[in-house]
Amino acid sequence: MEEVVNRDLPICLYGGLALIATPGLEPLVSQLKEGVKNFGERANNYRTPVDIGLVQIDGLRINGEPKIGSSPKWICQHDCVILASGPGTPEMVTNLLLTIYHVRCQGAKRIHVIFGY
Repeated sequence: MEEVVNRDLPICLYGGLALIATPGLEPLVSQLKEGVKNFGERANNYRTPVDIGLVQIDGLRINGEPKIGSSPKWICQHDCVILASGPGTPEMVTNLLLTIYHVRCQGAKRIHVIFGY
């Protein structure tokens, strides 16, 4: 007996994929979203809903802590992929760590970091 697989169910365990860019890689996230969407529309592939989450690191608060913000509805309960790049300057590493921390605090279920460097 042949098993019927419902390909309309998302392959991500928690219902969706959130692509998050560190500062400067925002245009790349849109291209990647289209690639994942097009791959899911081919025959015999799972459809995966993809959201774009942008984390904003906007300077410092009065007490010296970094001011970080995002849209939590794109992160909560999602599999998150953070796009980062090199060369690993102190500012880039700090932005990456702040992004990972913020995404985790917003309730991401799984976090993956991809370096394009």
